[in-house]
Amino acid sequence: MRLFVAANFDAALRLQLFEAAAPLRQAAPGVSWVPAERLHTTLKFIGERDAALVQRLVTALYSLGHTLRACDVTLSGYGAFPNFRRPNVVWMGGEPAAPLVQIAGAVDDACATLGIPREERPFRAHVTLGRVKRPLAAAEAVTLERIAAARHEAFRWHVGSVDVMQSTLGRLGPTYAVLESIPLGGGARP
Repeated sequence: MRLFVAANFDAALRLQLFEAAAPLRQAAPGVSWVPAERLHTTLKFIGERDAALVQRLVTALYSLGHTLRACDVTLSGYGAFPNFRRPNVVWMGGEPAAPLVQIAGAVDDACATLGIPREERPFRAHVTLGRVKRPLAAAEAVTLERIAAARHEAFRWHVGSVDVMQSTLGRLGPTYAVLESIPLGGGARP
């Protein structure tokens, strides 16, 4: 099964983020935009693993859930990896980033104890809004950057849990399922 660990948004915030990105979608229809129901922040991509790993992962994450605190993050500001001239990913950032960086680092540590390789790149607090499958025309990239720079929405997000997620690839894109939600701040395991 294909696994990752995420910090998810509630349905209302997902819809707000999706609606806020509408001008970006109009500016760059060639980007593969993420539907509202799939918006989340990936803390750790694990990949294809045997189903037997899930229970061990859940146990490790419950242990760290007692040591990490829930936090509030503001989602605002658009960007692109690596940049808007050659975008691969269009995103909205999260500030302050430090609490999410701490959570992602703890998730990475917990996964490493299970033999899952550590992340090679530093964690960047963001939500992926779209993926660029083919290079954008220069004019389309410039327009996308201009519209992104003109947007100033900000959304409050309470990060109260981390979720073990299963991703199932399909013809219409992936579908995600929460396998287990681990509360932050010492919430009891059901």
